[in-house]
Amino acid sequence: MAVGKYSSQLESLSQCIVFGDHLYNEIVKNENLTLQKTVILGLYKDLLKKIDSCFILADHESITGLKNITRAAFETHIGLVYMLQEEGKIEERALSYWVVHNKSEIKYANMGLKDKSHSKELKNTLKQSLKRAEIFLSEEIVQEVVREWEVTKDKINRNNRHKNYDPKWYSLFEGPVTLTALIYQIGGDLQKRVPSHIHLDMIKNKYKYLYELLSIEAHSYSALTGINPVDKLSLSTTLRGGNADLFTNLAKMFFLDATNLLLKLIFPSYQTAFKNFCVGNDLKSFK
Repeated sequence: MAVGKYSSQLESLSQCIVFGDHLYNEIVKNENLTLQKTVILGLYKDLLKKIDSCFILADHESITGLKNITRAAFETHIGLVYMLQEEGKIEERALSYWVVHNKSEIKYANMGLKDKSHSKELKNTLKQSLKRAEIFLSEEIVQEVVREWEVTKDKINRNNRHKNYDPKWYSLFEGPVTLTALIYQIGGDLQKRVPSHIHLDMIKNKYKYLYELLSIEAHSYSALTGINPVDKLSLSTTLRGGNADLFTNLAKMFFLDATNLLLKLIFPSYQTAFKNFCVGNDLKSFK
């Protein structure tokens, strides 16, 4: 498929990306953003970037790369859904994400500073990153979450053979320990909210298996797909080509669901614009 000549699926996804980017910039420009809202918007922007990457790879028929970035978008989408899933816990979960992010900044900055091969310039950058993260974690607003991080870390490591495991942000406050457990926990909720126009039985009926299926490519388990050991011709294959519809549908679903939740729970004044966008582009929004 020539670049720039989009199928209806890609054109629809492109419209979603353009709308999402415009929406994000309008919110940043017009809203008074708290730390919690900034974290949520940051996660939403990260999802938009990954969905945009899905579009680029689908347009170039790079199906292998498309599968991997769809998996990454799925992870970000799951995180955002979990953050917004329970209205009474949104602030707690947003701050958990912020604390774990800065804990990771400190960890990797310290690791980098110990590496003698790094340049002086890079080490100065790492020192600045370290100092900034330490300042953020000293702020009063996050102290309860910092204490919870320490409690959760201790609890996980007492029950884990790895004794220096840092908890994920969604593990705090009795959350699931692994991403797979998180996906299983909230999968049923998404099944209830998927609009009928997305004809994906995998999503509606077997949602909990989606992550494992998307992970096959990431772990190179599909390297021999289509290869017959006794047929040399089976090794002849092109680098690009294949049907991208499943993955563009998924990317569009991630966008619609995340945008609906974001506006319904955090920025309700933009809901009308989103509904008009969906109607104008024959898209059914999530419940």
